Amino acid sequence: MVDWGSFVAWAAGMAAPVLALMLVALRLRRRLVYPHELILAERRAVRADILPRSIRQYADSALDLASALVLALLLASGQTDGKEAVVLDCSGSMLNGTRGDRAVDRAAALVLGEFSGARLFVLGWDEERRRPTLRDASAARDRADSPEDLVRILEGAEPFFSVDYGLITRLPKAGYADITLITDELGPSPAGFSVRELGWTPARALYPVSAAWKDGRAEVRWVAAAGAEPEYLQALGPDGTAFPVDPDAWSIQPEAGGYRLSLRESGAYVLGWRDGSLPFMAPGPPRAVKATGALAERAASALRAAWGSEPAAGHGYGPLVLKEGRAGSAALSFTEADSEPCVLGPALALGQASAVGVSLRATFALGPAALASGETAVAVWAAAGGDAGSYPPDGASQPGRIGNLPGTAVLYRVGSGYAASDGRTVLGTLAPPPIEYWRPGSGGVLDAGRTRRPGFWPALALAALYLAKLALAYRRRATQASRGA
Repeated sequence: MVDWGSFVAWAAGMAAPVLALMLVALRLRRRLVYPHELILAERRAVRADILPRSIRQYADSALDLASALVLALLLASGQTDGKEAVVLDCSGSMLNGTRGDRAVDRAAALVLGEFSGARLFVLGWDEERRRPTLRDASAARDRADSPEDLVRILEGAEPFFSVDYGLITRLPKAGYADITLITDELGPSPAGFSVRELGWTPARALYPVSAAWKDGRAEVRWVAAAGAEPEYLQALGPDGTAFPVDPDAWSIQPEAGGYRLSLRESGAYVLGWRDGSLPFMAPGPPRAVKATGALAERAASALRAAWGSEPAAGHGYGPLVLKEGRAGSAALSFTEADSEPCVLGPALALGQASAVGVSLRATFALGPAALASGETAVAVWAAAGGDAGSYPPDGASQPGRIGNLPGTAVLYRVGSGYAASDGRTVLGTLAPPPIEYWRPGSGGVLDAGRTRRPGFWPALALAALYLAKLALAYRRRATQASRGA
């Protein structure tokens, strides 16, 4: 596939220097006129050259000119083979709004109408492996008789949880040149693909921003979007079923931007509002801290101060291990740094700026500034999760999904057959990121890239031309050597 407009542009740019050199050579060459009487007649036979002398003089430049044209053809035909793909965003925000007028409803109409000839892919989420996916959904479109039917099929196949737009970069490598993403709102600017934005629809939502054990109770703070208000709270059993909570066991108070929820017992709960619900873990008492090494002991002291108390024995969790040196799977490790060229990430420092060193072997590399900073204790506390529920208990197996609440979060069992001291199974939740409820910020570029595939015949022609240049140069050297002899 050749883009002839691109070919003309490349040919003009690459041939111009060659033509200019040929013109200069022509202007500088002098023509000598010899009288015929000075030319002696000879009897020996002279071999006739294949090419006339005027062509031989420009042979090298002519080959350069031909090579430039072939390169222009190669560059103009080197794009992907032109297959068309349409990518449908199946994130949670696509379900915001009223059924029939949601972004996913309008997207389905585009897929069956304007983009009916393109290969359909969907950005989704794999619940079992807990990672974003990009899969071919053309078969689902073929089974759909209407946009409503396609939406029904997609809602049955996709959890509409969270997506990774970066997976679009796989399509150019698979030979797709015309790629269109259909989404509600992307945020960054697209490069290497086009985007059809259907408009952001605000959604009522509550989202947890912190959880800690304070004054003998679990405290979870929530931020509210679009005026969402909590309507009910339920506890979750080992199989994910919900049951009522004693009114005396919890309370919720409004505060700036959201709500503060206080619970008497730790465990898995679900908070609901008019348009949705979200499972979450209420933290238990802090874990006992076991430190090895002077630096780890300083971190342990900071944790005890942040938690305010040591846990009671027998709450079901092993100690949180802090050690000095190489990191391990069941411990936070610390090493001392000479310099601190970086700052802790906002997720760890909870928005505070704190200097830190760099270490590939330890969780934290602490220097003088970090050791003198109170925010570093906050970072250690955040890395430890601030509560016992962030780490699997002793002997726990790998997490496994036990159910999910559509459109909100996935519920997991942290330990197979494990029960805390109060007899309740330890659960964990995987909630969609806040971007599914809050409008994405603008800025940045999402580059899908573009894979070039050089054409075989232009490459072969280019090789032949440069072999001809080498043969011509060899012939010239041989001729000059014979004359010198």
